[in-house]
Amino acid sequence: MKRVSVIIYAYNVADILGEYMHQLCSVRFMGDLDKEIIIINDCSGDHTLSVILSYIDSHPDSKIHLINNETKSGKGSSLQKAIQQATGDIFILKEVERGYDFEEMNLLLQPVLDGFADVVYGSRYVSGNPHRKSHFAKNISDKIFTFFSNVMTNLNLSDVTTGYKLITRNICEKITLFESRAGFDMEFIAKVARVPSVRIYEIGISYYGGDYKRSMKQKLELFFSLCKYNLF
Repeated sequence: MKRVSVIIYAYNVADILGEYMHQLCSVRFMGDLDKEIIIINDCSGDHTLSVILSYIDSHPDSKIHLINNETKSGKGSSLQKAIQQATGDIFILKEVERGYDFEEMNLLLQPVLDGFADVVYGSRYVSGNPHRKSHFAKNISDKIFTFFSNVMTNLNLSDVTTGYKLITRNICEKITLFESRAGFDMEFIAKVARVPSVRIYEIGISYYGGDYKRSMKQKLELFFSLCKYNLF
């Protein structure tokens, strides 16, 4: 039986984490695939760690593995650490963010289980499913990063910064990732796109978020990573 490792990056999300973990643990994968959850607390300054520990203590059968960074490492470093410890055949990479339908992880799994895909992106911009309308500036920012990433990778994705990414272990073992912070997303797709004969798919997902805004620092990290891993 294949195992799916759901890898979650968490930083200062105590206010939404309890419900988030409950919904995640309630999902059953198609084909009764085994589920492993790895959650990384990146030295949060709020009660994120205590929420995770409390949930694990009250749900001993939930197969949640905690990685607790005692110093802040960044999104990229945290995800890389979790990937190294994951035991699954398929990895789903996520952040703790409002707006995603957990049941739709099965949509990402379908083309992999059917034997068509190695990497699947869940797009917030191509689905006929419900979408909360985000701020204009956020929408344009997402599309600008996606456009320039596509130019450099020769792909045709519609949502390169999505919070739903899936990659098989086989492909993940063929790339080496270095980016420690928010620029991870750009390094990830740049290197995945170079794997010979990799099969990259995209599928529309629902999105009920819309309030999340990237800081200028995060935007600069994305931009520099976009250039660094595609041009050099």
